[in-house]
Amino acid sequence: MSNKSNRGCNFTMLYCSIILLFGNIQCTQPNSEFDHVFAVLKNEFDQNFITKFKLTPENKVVDAYFLFFLYRYMEIKEKRSDISIFGDKYGLQTEASQTYLLMLLWHRDLNQKKLEIETLLKLVNDPKVGVNNCRNQRKINSVYNYRKYQLQDVFQLKLPVRTGEDVLRMAVYFDCPIVDWNFDTSKDLLIDGRLIDKFMRRESTEFIFKVEVEKTSIQDAIFLFRRIYPKDTIDLDLYAYGMKIINT
Repeated sequence: MSNKSNRGCNFTMLYCSIILLFGNIQCTQPNSEFDHVFAVLKNEFDQNFITKFKLTPENKVVDAYFLFFLYRYMEIKEKRSDISIFGDKYGLQTEASQTYLLMLLWHRDLNQKKLEIETLLKLVNDPKVGVNNCRNQRKINSVYNYRKYQLQDVFQLKLPVRTGEDVLRMAVYFDCPIVDWNFDTSKDLLIDGRLIDKFMRRESTEFIFKVEVEKTSIQDAIFLFRRIYPKDTIDLDLYAYGMKIINT
């Protein structure tokens, strides 16, 4: 083989090596600013959860895990303040918006997909599916209430009551898009209660308050098809009901 041919082969090998080298750098570089955060998450979540989370389709991740992920993220932040630094860079000032983005970023990283941060930021701020979506707002409120109230705390529950001809005066809940309503003292139900237990019924969807009833504004009040009286206990799914919890 001639020297000219050797030089051509050497140049080709050098060119391919450079492409491979910088190609690898280019592939890994976008993840670098999140590597620390991902490492913290892998350390804080157990492997069974990580496996199920990874295998969940991306379009179902928010519905399946946002509630639980927000709760755990807030716990982790109390121990590791450095985990939320990235939120400032992208204008995400609330824990909920940071959680939403971080959850999707980590899911993509676990599945070795491109992060495409700008695309995910659009999802975070999308009024139909993002952090301000009605159902996600209810999830956020349920997590904040679950963390806010401790055992033996006393508070008031305000619940809307359905009225009308041939209709039992029963406390009901509002579904989305209704996230707020005005309490009507003439018909709606006010419960004075004490928190005696709280727990997560399932890993990702239900935060429950067990409340001892001390007083109700309606005699023989009906709550979810059951009449309730002082000293009774009721279970409140903090996500499901259109209730308001008020400090006394």
